[in-house]
Amino acid sequence: MKYPATWPKPNPRKPEELASRITEQQKQDLYERRITTRDLAKLLGVHENYLSFRFPHKVPLPDVKELQKARKEFKLAVARQVLEGKYTVSEASKVAFVSYNTMSRFVKKAKEQKC
Repeated sequence: MKYPATWPKPNPRKPEELASRITEQQKQDLYERRITTRDLAKLLGVHENYLSFRFPHKVPLPDVKELQKARKEFKLAVARQVLEGKYTVSEASKVAFVSYNTMSRFVKKAKEQKC
């Protein structure tokens, strides 16, 4: 498994202990953030702070700045297509999966960049 080796191992002499009740799959899901600490704590019947204390460290969150930059460029590209007459603002907002007002702001930005 990929989770840290420092995490507690099951103790067969204490089956009611948290380390004995949590499965290997649950540990993996917790480490890879496929399940939240809150949800797993509720499932196991413990407080989320205790679960977080016993099983610290998770996979670091990905850097979203690159994704945000690509998404912004995509919205600007769709806004430029509105200026070229390929889409209306309403159609472009559906294509870019944003609200009408957001697309209007991007069309305005595209217009300012064009000038």
